[in-house]
Amino acid sequence: MRMIGIKRTRDEDVASRYRLDWFGMLDELPTLLGQADFVVLNLPDNAQTHHLINAQSLTWCKPGSFLINVGRGGLVEKNALEQAIIRGQLAGAGLDVFWQEPPDPDDSLFQQNVIATPYIGGVTDISAAGNIQPVCDNLRRLQQGAPLWHLA
Repeated sequence: MRMIGIKRTRDEDVASRYRLDWFGMLDELPTLLGQADFVVLNLPDNAQTHHLINAQSLTWCKPGSFLINVGRGGLVEKNALEQAIIRGQLAGAGLDVFWQEPPDPDDSLFQQNVIATPYIGGVTDISAAGNIQPVCDNLRRLQQGAPLWHLA
């Protein structure tokens, strides 16, 4: 598999750490979308990224590619995504986040080639252990009368 990616800013450490074959910046999104078979979104929804995937950017996608969003629902313009799948520009989508939470299960997008998960894409054995261990540590600290860690 050829791994490619983009970031808002140039960061060669990221390219090296993830062994990317090609690494660009956000303004190179058309290049990335035109080459990728699978586009995985894992970024925040902010003024720069809101509806980053929209009717225009979907025209840059490699025909038959898949869009996977595990970042934030606001990254993708829902109606444009649905039309891209209907037209065949995209072969389908995997969504772990949505334009509204919870999404309407009768939404017409779910009649397309879409796999939807209920915001659990990041739940793995490793992430669960990373969440459980601090809770257990704090329970021990509480029992011992020690200050608790990770308080907001």
